[in-house]
Amino acid sequence: MHLVEAELIPALDSGQLSGAVLDVVSEEPLPAGHPFWHHPRIILTPHIAAETHPPTAAAIIREAIHAYEAGLPVANQVDPSRGY
Repeated sequence: MHLVEAELIPALDSGQLSGAVLDVVSEEPLPAGHPFWHHPRIILTPHIAAETHPPTAAAIIREAIHAYEAGLPVANQVDPSRGY
């Protein structure tokens, strides 16, 4: 689906759309004052959406658990201080 970002909030506010979940936006990270952050019917994710493939996901989760238990850095963590 293609999104014209300038038309999203008017479409939500008019009832044309009931909500939006965005994983990718034109400017990343999205600036702190952008209205998408504060709209009650917009959910933003940190550009991580993908189909989960259980055989490979299990190995990634296992490695993360082992790193965490060993006190090592865990890969692929979301960093809210970067704006997403």
